Amino acid sequence: MCSMATQNKSKLNQILTEWPLHGGMVTQKWLTQKGVSRFLARTYVKSGWLKSAGGGAFYKTEVKVEPLWPSGLYTLQQQLKLPIHVGGETALRWHGYGHTAQMNSIPPVYLFGPQGIKPPSWFLKFNWANKIQYQTTDMLPYKKEFGFTEDEMAGITLSSPERAMFETLLLMPRHTTFEGAFHLMEGLSTLRPDLVTTLLKACRSVKVKRCFLYMAEQSNHAWFKELDLSKVKLGKGKRVIVPGGTFDSKYQITVPTKSSVSVP
Repeated sequence: MCSMATQNKSKLNQILTEWPLHGGMVTQKWLTQKGVSRFLARTYVKSGWLKSAGGGAFYKTEVKVEPLWPSGLYTLQQQLKLPIHVGGETALRWHGYGHTAQMNSIPPVYLFGPQGIKPPSWFLKFNWANKIQYQTTDMLPYKKEFGFTEDEMAGITLSSPERAMFETLLLMPRHTTFEGAFHLMEGLSTLRPDLVTTLLKACRSVKVKRCFLYMAEQSNHAWFKELDLSKVKLGKGKRVIVPGGTFDSKYQITVPTKSSVSVP
């Protein structure tokens, strides 16, 4: 019995040595690949050597605070190979854009994935410090050339500022107001026109494309003049973005009055 306990502890020490640097969590699949069965994993939990996040996910007992959501996302991307990424306003904040969080306010985390892809239940149910807002969409292709970037320090994939702005508009008005999105656009003075053009051509949402172009033009960004809109399809018919607002004939959308979207 003592020999078995010693063997289990030796295996545990090996696992802890190989624990992913960026990941506060590992899955049972990862443990199995390292020679740790489900039974042995439960033994480690009962012995207080590992903590269970539920649903076959684990993190180190020695962690002083609960893991943060990037460590969980790292597990989804690197171990489970799920095409789920940081996007929208969360990605904009990650890149140094976005609104300053209000005091005592913890902003939600916006994650995106293709239709039919869902994070495992343990990730959605875990008590992260931030509320997770997960959105499935096929608005844009899930290929690197369509606005993805890597954060090598955190080891995760996230949207570029260009793609993140498209995603922010997709969630409007449920998760952000027109005015809030407009203020975000005003700060995006260094977007890459080639990538923006690529995204506009590929985007499947007429609402998003029209709002993106309207906000970019109103913000008077230099890159707007470099866009190639010759093959960008904006659809037909009018779109009411803000009920009771002002109709913009160029983009065929109803928007707030200009005074409500200008910088205070």
